Amino acid sequence: MTKEVRPSILVANIGNAFLPGTQEAVEAAANVYAKTGARCVVTVQPNLCVVSPFGLDSMRNFMVLRACAASFDYILFLDNDVLLEDPETLVKLVARGQLYVVPWFDQSPIGRTEILGNPMYDADQGMMRMEWTVPYCALINTAAFKLAGMRPFGEMPIYCKDEADSLWFTQHGVEIWQDTNVHVKLLRGPRLLSDMVGTFRPLKPFEMP
Repeated sequence: MTKEVRPSILVANIGNAFLPGTQEAVEAAANVYAKTGARCVVTVQPNLCVVSPFGLDSMRNFMVLRACAASFDYILFLDNDVLLEDPETLVKLVARGQLYVVPWFDQSPIGRTEILGNPMYDADQGMMRMEWTVPYCALINTAAFKLAGMRPFGEMPIYCKDEADSLWFTQHGVEIWQDTNVHVKLLRGPRLLSDMVGTFRPLKPFEMP
C-alpha cells in the first residue's frame, strides 16, 4: 500500500510580540500536526514595519514567497494575539481541503464583538462561505497564489483593506470559508487606524512597536 502523504504547512507568525500563551500554543498545534507524518515548520517573521502598522501586509507577502519557494502545500498566517487553544487546530483546518479557510474567532477575551468579516456567523454551524475576512488566523493553500498572485495582500494603507484583499482572492477564483466548528481566541481587539495616528514613530529594523 502507498503511504498517504499529508500536506505540508508553513506556520507563519506575523510579528514576534507574542501575547502570553500564544507562542506555546502554536508550537503545540504544530507538534500535533507533525505527528501525522507531515512537514510542519513554524517560523516567526520579526517586525519589518518602518512605521507600525504599515508593512504588515508586506510581511505577509514575504511569507507567501517563502512558502512557495520551499514548496509548502499550505501557509497558516497567524497574528500574535490569536490563541490556538485546541492543539488539533491545524489538523482540523487542513482536513477541510479548502484553498482559504479561517476558524471562528472567539472574542470573549476582549469583552466586545468586533466585525471581523462578512457574514458574521455564530459558532458551530460547520463550513460557511464568507465575502471577506480578516487574515488574523488563515490557512491558505499555496495553489491559491497561482490564481491570486504572489503578492495578494495590498501593501498600501487604506480603510476596508481586509475587504479589498478578500475580494482580490475571490475575484481570482479563491473562495473563502470559515470553519465555525474550529474555535480560536482573539486576545486583543483591532484598533482603528485613526486612533493610532498620534503614536506613529519610525522603528529600527526588527524593533517591536
